[in-house]
Amino acid sequence: MTSAMEQPVVLRPSKWKWAAIFLACTVFAATGMLMIVVGVVQGWLPVFFFGLGIPLSAVALFSSRLNLVLTADAFTFGTIWGSRTVRWAEVNSFEARSIGRTKLVRFETMSSGRQKIGYLSETYGMSARELAEMMNTWRLRYSG
Repeated sequence: MTSAMEQPVVLRPSKWKWAAIFLACTVFAATGMLMIVVGVVQGWLPVFFFGLGIPLSAVALFSSRLNLVLTADAFTFGTIWGSRTVRWAEVNSFEARSIGRTKLVRFETMSSGRQKIGYLSETYGMSARELAEMMNTWRLRYSG
């Protein structure tokens, strides 16, 4: 249980990272539009692909949807499509993992006798190793 004295810790995605993605998507979508204007039909591909990135990166940049919230009971993390809350007692471990060139934090949970694997969608301005260590510290402190 979270006592009145314990406030949740909120980690936010890097604004610089999402601003750079927003800017890159805008530039590439505009380049695709310029290609279409001069008669290059293939310009629709970057307009479509990078055009989708503009609202997605705007959500990451301006909303609290992707925040990671840590409480004594659980952690809640978000994606573009929604949020998920996981109780500390359900988590076996957190570890930094590479997926291609991207480093994320992987976690394993045990629920209803089944092991499940999940990933945090962000590293919140930390290295994946630092975030995994912090999450393991919280897990050990609050898993009961």
